[in-house]
Amino acid sequence: MSFPTCDHLKENGVYCSSVALHNQRYCYFHLNARARRVQAARARLRGQSCRLQLPILDDMHAVRASLMQVLDAPHPSPTVSPNPLGSAGVGASTGKVA
Repeated sequence: MSFPTCDHLKENGVYCSSVALHNQRYCYFHLNARARRVQAARARLRGQSCRLQLPILDDMHAVRASLMQVLDAPHPSPTVSPNPLGSAGVGASTGKVA
């Protein structure tokens, strides 16, 4: 018996081999990840904040899902400072105490 598999293409160029949900193109994990991204993008367009709903970190799948949500979340300032360590980074790069 043949089952349709998830159409998500991973970063390494390999398709997810999990079984897709009934009448869906993606597995449970990737369908939820896509829905969270769409929800966050819609909130961002409306100028609203998007509340994170992190699962209980009881296994590596939950840790991975939480990490993805945090990384996909909109950040208040899209600019990056020239020195992400701030004044503490000056001493760290030269060996001197700041």
